[in-house]
Amino acid sequence: ERLIAVDVVCKSVPSPLVFKKYVDFKQASEGNLTDVVFRDKKRGFLYCTMAHYLSPEARQVAKDCYRRGSESDEWLRLFLSGKIARRSCMSCPYQTVHRVGDFTLGDIWETGFDGFDDNKGSTLVHVWTKKGQSLLESISSRVKMKEYPIKKSRGKERVNRLVLKSDREQLFMDARELGVELFFKKYAPNTLTVRLKQCGRYLIWKLHLHNVIRHIKHLIIHRK
Repeated sequence: ERLIAVDVVCKSVPSPLVFKKYVDFKQASEGNLTDVVFRDKKRGFLYCTMAHYLSPEARQVAKDCYRRGSESDEWLRLFLSGKIARRSCMSCPYQTVHRVGDFTLGDIWETGFDGFDDNKGSTLVHVWTKKGQSLLESISSRVKMKEYPIKKSRGKERVNRLVLKSDREQLFMDARELGVELFFKKYAPNTLTVRLKQCGRYLIWKLHLHNVIRHIKHLIIHRK
């Protein structure tokens, strides 16, 4: 009776081997990294980035030595592509709409509600059981909460399993055999397109155009 079961929306569990290769790749140009933040929010929730710090103290004052988003960081690009996910993620029995816990927690990027879309992020809470509903009601006075239609919630990871990529086996063979520069040049090259995306996204953030883009997304997502 005292057990509360909570699961989270999961993209996948990525490869430690490729991550070690990524750290070695970056340390060659940045020095001895001690702090790597996968979703740093210095630029806000809408432009979360991979950030590197030389010490925990540097992280506390947001003094980073590297910062890139999912459009240009090598690790994020490989992770989001699904190519470096564990094989077990391809057959995960919990990557389904039919959950076994009391709650499912996940990100929600655009809610369409005033007071929620502040570029600081919100949490989507799926309630599956009466116990979960009762618990949520018991804390309702201490949180800012709004009912949200499930059909509008985004994130295919909640219901769809990953598909095995055709070059996955070759990628892991190369991860074991190739040097770091050759590996990332082959699987996450810093092309002109990537550099243009990086500049474009940074410019949008610098000019504070995220709100305009978010408003357009609201009109599309929440159209009746």
